[in-house]
Amino acid sequence: MNAATSNKRDAPRSPAITSRGSNLQAPELITRRVIISIFEHLKMDRSQINDWLALIANLAVVGGIVFLAIEIRQNNELLRSESRQTLVSNDVTSLSANIGNADVFAKMASGQDLSAEEQLRLSFMFMLDLRNREFEYFQYINGLLDEETWLAYRYVIVVNHSTKLGRAWWDQVGRGIVDPGFARMVDELLAGAPADDVYKRMATWADD
Repeated sequence: MNAATSNKRDAPRSPAITSRGSNLQAPELITRRVIISIFEHLKMDRSQINDWLALIANLAVVGGIVFLAIEIRQNNELLRSESRQTLVSNDVTSLSANIGNADVFAKMASGQDLSAEEQLRLSFMFMLDLRNREFEYFQYINGLLDEETWLAYRYVIVVNHSTKLGRAWWDQVGRGIVDPGFARMVDELLAGAPADDVYKRMATWADD
């Protein structure tokens, strides 16, 4: 080992490199200040991030509510559509059956006495129509049928049961085979209602 190497190894280090504590030199002091500055900057950013996260969470909640409302509306529209299809199907069934019993309705409209068989056939027709009205009534109560449509269907109750014969069937048969709430509605509807002559007009409209 030569003298130059020995002198270089034994030479004391600069205080700027070895100092610690309160005697910080320029490079270390600058580094510490930068770290502190970054830390403070990060603290501010975290606060802002928390604010943004809270905002995003709130927007997510609102978005979820909007999505749920849209989904509920679509489901209700689907239920209404299915309800309409059921109503149309019920109408077709009822009208088809009525055509097969036109002779009974003609005798009822003219005030003729009905045989036991004819009374039974008319009872089946009244039961079919009454069950359809009961279904429509609860569709209306549950918000799946609008009031205007329900009132149009409800009129069939007056047509069938405001006459002497129709009211007798309601009192002796019909009231006991339907929901009590629906039965109360029918009683209120028929109370004081004049006898409807739709069947008579349907059977004689071309006579003039």
